[in-house]
Amino acid sequence: MHPEIIIKPIRYYVNPENPQQELYMTPYYYQARCIGVESEKKWWGIWIPEPEYHYKIFTEEEGILIKKCMVAMMIKFYDEKNKCVIGGYSLDGDDFMLK
Repeated sequence: MHPEIIIKPIRYYVNPENPQQELYMTPYYYQARCIGVESEKKWWGIWIPEPEYHYKIFTEEEGILIKKCMVAMMIKFYDEKNKCVIGGYSLDGDDFMLK
């Protein structure tokens, strides 16, 4: 219902030996940014592709605001007509990408 926001994978694979491991390929969006958590220290931030691919940590204030916006987007995705929600997502698993 939200093709302007949801990025549909081109290919998707689940490891049959460990269903928690997934691999998916999506279209490339020039200079897109991914919001997520730096895995070792659990700091919220954004991966930025230029000038070299790097990770920028959010300030505490930015992190709180971003998380609120991400939750609001999940609420927006509720399909009232079909009574469906997006399932199997996490806010810290590179699921949010900004053009």
